[in-house]
Amino acid sequence: MCRFAPAALPSVSVEPNRTLSDVVIASFDDLQLQAELGQPSKASGAAVVAHPHPLYGGTMHNPVVEVVFDALVSAGLSTVRFNFRGVGLSQGAHGGGTGEQHDVQAAIDFVAQLDSHDADSEAADIDPSQTAVADRRIILAGYSFGADVVLSCDDAQIIGWVAVAPPLQVIAADEMKAKASDKPTLIIAGTEDEFRTAESVGDQTNDWINTTVCPVEEASHFFNRQIDRDAVANAVENFASELLATSR
Repeated sequence: MCRFAPAALPSVSVEPNRTLSDVVIASFDDLQLQAELGQPSKASGAAVVAHPHPLYGGTMHNPVVEVVFDALVSAGLSTVRFNFRGVGLSQGAHGGGTGEQHDVQAAIDFVAQLDSHDADSEAADIDPSQTAVADRRIILAGYSFGADVVLSCDDAQIIGWVAVAPPLQVIAADEMKAKASDKPTLIIAGTEDEFRTAESVGDQTNDWINTTVCPVEEASHFFNRQIDRDAVANAVENFASELLATSR
């Protein structure tokens, strides 16, 4: 079922002991994807963050992606954000949603094989093939186009999804893996979103098995106000922290 929950607005915790490293992810069709890895001082799991539509200026440095990325690292997750194929320094060309699903899976494989190590270690020198962690817990997150893409991906190590302002039309909602999964999904949407309001998201996902819709009052698709972004950050961090605490 789909239930509505208001976005909380307490201050977001800030983790001073974190590192940010440039990394490269190899997608399945031999494309090299530009990426960044954020690591807390001690990681309890991992996360992947996907950005908005590549054909409309979306990149891994989008402001809302920045908010989601920081919140996941603050929750204790080694988090990778990356540019989809054809964006920035990533090789290839836009894949219409299908190629981007391959990119997300490559990012999942990358974080699944990260060692749980201190933030002081050299992340850029990690060879994922040498540091496999069989029980890695991973959260998939995305904004706008990226939200639709991650909702369509799944893996045995995924413990939940975070979708911020998903249009639910890049890929048909009925085809999204999160719909029929009993793993929790958090959908954050503005009540004034120009493409799909929080109310519309609730209607569209009413038959999803384990989905919470978190409306951000008066927020647009772009979460332009600081109060909107604070609401997103707190909802993401709270969801991730609770999920890590209950999925052991």
